[in-house]
Amino acid sequence: MKLKSLIFLVLGGIVIAIFSCMETPTAPDPATVEELNKIPFDKLTGKIFFRRVLDGMPDEYYFMMIDADEHTFKEIAYFYPNVPANLAISPDGTSILFSLYVFKGVMQSFYWQMYVMTIADRKIQNVTPSYSDDSYGSWSPDGKKISFWSNRNFESAIWMVDLEKDTSYSLVKVARDARTRAPWTPDGESIIVSGTNSADKAILFRLNVTTLEKDTLLTSELSEYVVYKHLSISPDGNRLAFSTAHLDGIWEIWTLDLNSGTTFQVTSEDSDWHPVWSPDGEWIMFNRGYLLYIIKADGKDLTQVTHSDHIDQYPSWLP
Repeated sequence: MKLKSLIFLVLGGIVIAIFSCMETPTAPDPATVEELNKIPFDKLTGKIFFRRVLDGMPDEYYFMMIDADEHTFKEIAYFYPNVPANLAISPDGTSILFSLYVFKGVMQSFYWQMYVMTIADRKIQNVTPSYSDDSYGSWSPDGKKISFWSNRNFESAIWMVDLEKDTSYSLVKVARDARTRAPWTPDGESIIVSGTNSADKAILFRLNVTTLEKDTLLTSELSEYVVYKHLSISPDGNRLAFSTAHLDGIWEIWTLDLNSGTTFQVTSEDSDWHPVWSPDGEWIMFNRGYLLYIIKADGKDLTQVTHSDHIDQYPSWLP
């Protein structure tokens, strides 16, 4: 019995240590002057946030910020060993919503959970506590609600959390392969959702968050299997940027005109994903492999943003 008690005491200490690391992430400095000088500040505005994983240190994760107006590049938080992903800056610019892969002691397992970190003091809070995977969060325009994907109740669905009422509820079921963020329209009345139809074709549809009425916006005409990922609505609400994820591993950036229904292929490389709009709607930032790039919405003026040996992912551009 003494041995068992000792084992449980050690395991309990490990769990406490993990959660202690989560409460207030520290902020070491992985940015360099050389890298700062390569950032194309003349083509950027506002603030850009993203996750960095240091080369050779796969368990160390940083939240980085590029301030285009101040011409600065710095770290704002450090996570170890829990994995953060899918960053989304709040509409007021004070907090970051993200997914965190955390250990749940009662169930003795790891789950993706949604957290919010206030940038000023790096305090974090679990806003979707559950014993399920909750990820791919998107802020409502007023910052009071969050849409997210979850596998609660053993089904793949888009959920909503009301931060003021501290309640969560399911909105619509989606195919598990099509799980991704569901961004809000600027009026706060609807979200755009990725899914599949009865013929297993990829679709995009608008969902009214109050009436739950659906309006199909796009249906894939491709014969091979493809899903739409990483949806992002332009600041004026007229265009949607997204990634097409093909079965053969090819990822490309496209846009959809939400008024006319016309699509435009922005990039043609095979590793372009997670697009986000600039505040003026002129540029799209995205991941090309493990680094960040920007390109104009018409597919011109491709420019590399980050230059490092590290892994830079999940950009979020302050609206």
